[in-house]
Amino acid sequence: MAIAAGLCHFVALKADGSLWTWGTNNVNQIGTGSMEEQDIPIRVGEDGDWVSVAASQDFTVAVQRNGSLWAWGSSCLPTWPPTPMSQIGTETNWVEVYAVTYEFVARKRDGSCWMGGSSTPWLMALLNLQRPLQWGELAHAEELDAWRPIAFGSCAFGLASDGSLHGVGINWGGILGGPPSKVRKGPVQVGSGHDWQILGGNGWTLAGMTTDGGVWAWGERLDGIRRVPPVMHTAAKWLNTWGINFTWSVRTNFSSKPEQILQFRF
Repeated sequence: MAIAAGLCHFVALKADGSLWTWGTNNVNQIGTGSMEEQDIPIRVGEDGDWVSVAASQDFTVAVQRNGSLWAWGSSCLPTWPPTPMSQIGTETNWVEVYAVTYEFVARKRDGSCWMGGSSTPWLMALLNLQRPLQWGELAHAEELDAWRPIAFGSCAFGLASDGSLHGVGINWGGILGGPPSKVRKGPVQVGSGHDWQILGGNGWTLAGMTTDGGVWAWGERLDGIRRVPPVMHTAAKWLNTWGINFTWSVRTNFSSKPEQILQFRF
């Protein structure tokens, strides 16, 4: 039903509510307690009531159906070796989570967004924090309250109710539009479109799909131009078996505004 990727591990959520993970487990980010690498999915615990999950570089964070928020891995836990799983706070009104390298953002039922993690300088500047967050602490990210869905990296992006795209954070690679710059604390609209539907990205690159099936990307491309054609050809061959056709184009390594790279035709 859902899948997320960290630096060296994956976590997936099945339709029956069970949680599965695999990959390198050197800091217990896959939650088994064993430091051995797992090359096939293994189940995390026996619970079948998980509703949202996200993966960062070295931790995993997830929400249960009862609204509780859980995390495991090195960046979130105060002990060594890391314990398999710990609840963040005692509240039971969480509904979904997003994560990136060292931080995560979680949304409550009332729509408010809260950020936590290792309190890197960009996070502290964005939230006007006077000191680094301690483990388990969450800071209210008011700018994100009205956004959905969210793509989270060294900056955070979300869709407004009118379908426009906005972002705050560090403008690495011009990902917020315009030349690279320091932290932007206020929401910045990216592009002029009002037909964004799906978002995904990391600290340097963002991609989004519009309602007409167009896929757009901007920021710094980390995949390398020479690697794009074989990837696209492979994707085309696979998608054609499902009756889906698309066209693609290769752009430069850097773009400060959304540029279309794919066009799906169903």
